[in-house]
Amino acid sequence: MPNQLASTMTVREIARQAAEAIRALNHLTHGGGELTSPSEVRDIIASLGLMGQGLPQLCEELARFLVTHHEDGQVAHDSGQDPDLSVTEVTEALAAAGQAADMMTAALDEAHNASAELRAAR
Repeated sequence: MPNQLASTMTVREIARQAAEAIRALNHLTHGGGELTSPSEVRDIIASLGLMGQGLPQLCEELARFLVTHHEDGQVAHDSGQDPDLSVTEVTEALAAAGQAADMMTAALDEAHNASAELRAAR
């Protein structure tokens, strides 16, 4: 079921906004910046883990789109060459990215679990 973002924004806009959110988090947390407590760090780790859980599926959907459209003759190569090689390279890279996202998510889950007992010192 689509959420409110999906009903008001294009796929490109949502992707750009996700990238901008990570840039903003990097900026705000640089050198400790806007961070206030270990529990805030834990919450951010949890949110990043949730984001990471969806990345493998997204990579798979992107690859599936390219393969399907390529098979239907709807994908061309800018240089006029047969796009078979490029589509294969993209789908293999997306598969690797999906696997890396799984590993990242597992590491974030581990970090989240390990941070469960951390709190600000008094």
